[in-house]
Amino acid sequence: MIAAHHPLKDRGETSLQTVVLVPVVFLVVFMCFHVGAIFHNTHVAELAALRGAAVASGLSPSSDAQQRAISEVQRVTADLNSTLLDSPNVSFRHDGVHVTVRLKVAGPIAFLPQTATAKAWAPWETFKREQDRS
Repeated sequence: MIAAHHPLKDRGETSLQTVVLVPVVFLVVFMCFHVGAIFHNTHVAELAALRGAAVASGLSPSSDAQQRAISEVQRVTADLNSTLLDSPNVSFRHDGVHVTVRLKVAGPIAFLPQTATAKAWAPWETFKREQDRS
């Protein structure tokens, strides 16, 4: 014998499924937005670090070169609507210029990363006069 299906018996079950399912759907949607923001800010940080290293590698190691690299990083991040978490780290080493950039990620999910970090390196540019070239 098959039991008769009564539509009023499913009202509580449907409400419970809705109460559980709606927050899960919103969490997934907001996580997608947050992950997109992380990827965007990571790419901006990489570009800013590369530009800063490229600017400083053409200059001799000095505080002016460091300041110009920091200014370039700040310009790139501002142009791409990102926020620096702290001042970029520019270091001059024997093999070239190393730049580290940390950006703030403005995402809605608290347990996902809130920062994007990128490091870049550019070798020293060397210039040879035409008569010195072989």
